[in-house]
Amino acid sequence: MRKIGLTFFFTILISIISITDVWALEIDTSKVCSLAGLYSFGEQKLSGANVYLYKLADISNSGDTVKYTYTDNFKSFDKDINNYTSSSWGDYANEVAEHIQIKKIKEDVSSVTDTAGKYSFNQLTTGLYLVIIDSVEDDSYRYNASPSLISIPNYNMITNQYMYDLSVVMKTEATSIKQPDNPNNDNKTDVPYTYDAITRYVIVFVVALSVLVITVCYINKKRKDVKKNEKNNEKIS
Repeated sequence: MRKIGLTFFFTILISIISITDVWALEIDTSKVCSLAGLYSFGEQKLSGANVYLYKLADISNSGDTVKYTYTDNFKSFDKDINNYTSSSWGDYANEVAEHIQIKKIKEDVSSVTDTAGKYSFNQLTTGLYLVIIDSVEDDSYRYNASPSLISIPNYNMITNQYMYDLSVVMKTEATSIKQPDNPNNDNKTDVPYTYDAITRYVIVFVVALSVLVITVCYINKKRKDVKKNEKNNEKIS
């Protein structure tokens, strides 16, 4: 019973020490950081895309509480990032991206994806960043990546360390833009080609009229011949 009690005591003690270590771990804001990314869709590597990096906020921590403080460019943004949870960062990223577009805020630094769809940013300071990347098109699809929030550093629970050099993969969607085989005829209604039909009707009408005229002339001639014969017969009588 005593051994069980000691084991339980040391287990709780080790847990408390571990938690204390996490709480005591401070972010080193003097660290030089980097960010590397990949822009792809399956096996398709998306090259030649412009990548824009915005620093939204500085970062600090007190114990296990991380706090973000907006940079000068984003002090007018009325959403408090400290009130968001990680599960709602996607919505927040879209809101910030819209704010950037409306206010025409210039990126802090930009890059272009290489032939392997990769890009990188070096010599960064600690803080909260937003990555926005242009869409890319090929013959069949348009590829779009959602705006992404990146916190540098990022805490690694396994190693109990803050990571100051990060790698990310952009969440990308593909939309079909393949044109139909006959794109110019999609919204057109086929109009019958009636010239040949009209020509046939005219010919038939002309022939019928000619037959009618000939028939009438023939009947009139026959009548005249009959009348002439009748007159001749009367004279003979």
